[in-house]
Amino acid sequence: LQDPVNNTDTKNCLPCQNKTNTIPVAEDSLLPQPTGATLDDIYEGLKTIPRDIEKHLPTLHRLAKNVAHITEFSRRRETGAALLAGTQGTVISYCMEPDPLQERLLASGRFTLFHKPSTEVVDIEETDMLVLNSQYTYRRTSEELAKYGQHARRYIVLHGAFTHGRRGEDGTAMGIIDAAANWIAQHPEWFVVHYNNT
Repeated sequence: LQDPVNNTDTKNCLPCQNKTNTIPVAEDSLLPQPTGATLDDIYEGLKTIPRDIEKHLPTLHRLAKNVAHITEFSRRRETGAALLAGTQGTVISYCMEPDPLQERLLASGRFTLFHKPSTEVVDIEETDMLVLNSQYTYRRTSEELAKYGQHARRYIVLHGAFTHGRRGEDGTAMGIIDAAANWIAQHPEWFVVHYNNT
């Protein structure tokens, strides 16, 4: 209280131990970093880096152009960048992949980052677009839809439905498509508008 700007004592500072908006250092990632100064440059660069998500970035980018508020639960750094480059609004990212790229996204002032899984997030605020790309299992997808689906106003995006649509990445007999079908049966106002088999 006497000198908050110059204070270095954090032993009694609980917020300082919070993982919200923490910036990973460069040594935390061996992934190639996209070049360029703008969000569009970052997005275009990420589309050229082969991984398991780069082919889906244009779809996320296109959908993001239609909304002002996006919430994502992701296992990949790329999705937040594509969403942020697409929207003029805000992106709330629960991303489990710390990467130096996120420092550049935070600099936009429209990107909020939490390094925590959906199992630790009880509730979210109302959002136009909900992106679920955390764990490709029936159980996790069902839990996430039950907790957050009612907060989505326009889009719910599920990644991994082709590879793990009928069998979860954990080997269980049901997958993401099964979870989505059950949820839609309980919420008939929702329906599938796009399915990508890549």
